[in-house]
Amino acid sequence: MIVDSHVHVGTAGVPLGPADPETSFAVWRSRAAAVGISRAVLMAAPVGSYAAANRAVARLAQREPSNWLWYVFVNAVADRGHVGAVVAAAHTQGACGIKVHWSDGMATDEVALAASRFGMPVLFDPRGDVQVVARLAAPAPRGALDRAAPVLLRGRLACTAAAH
Repeated sequence: MIVDSHVHVGTAGVPLGPADPETSFAVWRSRAAAVGISRAVLMAAPVGSYAAANRAVARLAQREPSNWLWYVFVNAVADRGHVGAVVAAAHTQGACGIKVHWSDGMATDEVALAASRFGMPVLFDPRGDVQVVARLAAPAPRGALDRAAPVLLRGRLACTAAAH
């Protein structure tokens, strides 16, 4: 079984495919099936309204929760002061990780604390700055960046950590 751990759903104008999340996902799913990929971690595209995109991704993931996990997309700069609330709302909809895109800025302590609170991994590209990874892992007792991960359990895709 092959799991794609980084699937952006909807392109919102990025010239890589359909902007509509439903159509974008259908195109990806067809291509993935052709090469044997049947499970994935879904997330919004790094453009447009993350709130609307996160809702669309949640709806897609909830249709087949044994096949699709999803990560809530946050903009650590634009969502400053509200990251915890964004993550909390997404967690109630089944999100099991957090995605921060480098084009929005670095992941912040606020992101790390939300990840720790809900036992979620953080997916982001530190652009070579490994010190930021060490700093963000420090706020939580075990570190926010190593708390949970997608795994296969009896052929079903699942997260390894639950909320605290």
